[in-house]
Amino acid sequence: MTAKYEWIGGLRERANASWPFCRLRIHDDLCTLEPTWGWLAIIEPTYEFTWDDIDSVFVIRGAMFGSTGIRFKLKQPVAAKRQTAFAKLWPHNARHPIFWCSPKMVDLILRAVPEGLVERNSVPPRVII
Repeated sequence: MTAKYEWIGGLRERANASWPFCRLRIHDDLCTLEPTWGWLAIIEPTYEFTWDDIDSVFVIRGAMFGSTGIRFKLKQPVAAKRQTAFAKLWPHNARHPIFWCSPKMVDLILRAVPEGLVERNSVPPRVII
């Protein structure tokens, strides 16, 4: 399946994979967060969720360095499509994954997400890494 949009960034879901170790793919009906390169599948899982799985999508900032990202607040945990060899490091289920990216990418990603899911805050919440 060919992605409608694709970006390279980082992933946070209990453990953290910084840029450029995660790829966000947006299709017509779903999102995929996956390792950028195949060999990273040893340590980083693949998560796939539909728009119906998502409660909201919003901008978030890292507390230490002010990095920007997009948080996908899921209605319920979504099982990893492909689990890693390091299952204790990464969770089997994604609850509220964060895709770390540049501020410019944040705007592009929010435009690709269905409008009803985008939660706009005047001050993005901070997350401790």
